[in-house]
Amino acid sequence: MAGCEKVCELTGEYCGPDMYRYKRDLIQISKEARKRFRGDSGHLLWWVSGYEVYNPRGLYCQPYDKDCMYQKSLLVDSKYKLRPIYTYVYQTSNPDLQGSVEGDYTNTTRNISKVIRKIKRLTRNYKLDHFKYTANGTWTWYGKKYFIYGWDPAEA
Repeated sequence: MAGCEKVCELTGEYCGPDMYRYKRDLIQISKEARKRFRGDSGHLLWWVSGYEVYNPRGLYCQPYDKDCMYQKSLLVDSKYKLRPIYTYVYQTSNPDLQGSVEGDYTNTTRNISKVIRKIKRLTRNYKLDHFKYTANGTWTWYGKKYFIYGWDPAEA
C-alpha cells in the first residue's frame, strides 16, 4: 500500500499499516474517527468502473481488456470468469465530516453488497440511500430513476 492510502481522510493523521484492515470494503477512516459518523444521513453512489478476468481458485486475476485475444480465449474456458469492479462514493453534507476530501469518500471494491452493509453499520443508518449509476446518465434507487445534478462518475 502506498503512503497516501495509510492516511485517514477525515483527520489527516497517519495510521500506518493498520489502515488496510480498517478500510477493507469501507471508506478510508481510522478506527478512532469512526464514532463521528454515527447518525450521519449521507448517501452512497456506486457504479461499475471495470471488469477483471479471474479464476475462482485465485490463481489468475487481471484487469479485463476487450482487445486482448488471450483473455477472450480464457473466458471461453469455463474455469475463468468475468467479475465487475465497483467504484463507490459516500457523500455527506455534515460540516464536521468533510475532512480532506470535502465529504466525498471514494474507494473501489469487488463486493458492493458488503460495502453497503458496512456503511449502514458505520453510520447506524439502516435506511441508507444508495444509488446505482446506469449508462444513460441516471441514478437508480430501488427501481426508480433519479438525476443527481452536478455529479457524474465520468468526471471522477
